[in-house]
Amino acid sequence: MRLSEQALAIAREFGNASGSGLVVCNLTDALHARGDLDQARALLEESLSSLRRQEQRLSIVNALVNTLARLGSIECETGEYARAAEFYGESLELVWQYVGRAYETAACLEGLARVDAMQDQPERAAWLLGASAALRDETGTPLTPTARADHDHASEAAHAALGEVAFETAWTTGNETPFEASITTALEL
Repeated sequence: MRLSEQALAIAREFGNASGSGLVVCNLTDALHARGDLDQARALLEESLSSLRRQEQRLSIVNALVNTLARLGSIECETGEYARAAEFYGESLELVWQYVGRAYETAACLEGLARVDAMQDQPERAAWLLGASAALRDETGTPLTPTARADHDHASEAAHAALGEVAFETAWTTGNETPFEASITTALEL
């Protein structure tokens, strides 16, 4: 926390908006882990407001994508699923438009799966988890702690609602869906 706070002060001193945005993400990961969701949300919302005022260069988009996904995770934690879906959806649209296949893409799919699982759409949640697993396998990216929380919540809820066979069927279908079709389907909220 102390090092992140120092890094944030330096990034702000030099007017580095993307650096500030990414440091805020790291700082809020620590706050989230401590259970301080209100402070994490406040920092992320402040950062989001600042990032939206910047020219959309790739570094700014990267900070936006990460900020939006973390806000989505916090909204899931607090039961604000519609808002979480908006944040994850916007994050996914940005990463898809500017980057394509990236670890952030999979994290957004996992976040949307969590939203779906919590909103009584377990089959879609399992499908999204399969799609994210395919992307993670393709890009060789492991689950981050935030993405793991979303993944585990979605997986447990979808398993409980569907049972093993139906979960595996939906997961396999998502896993075998071509990447572009997965993104299009995920963005159909």
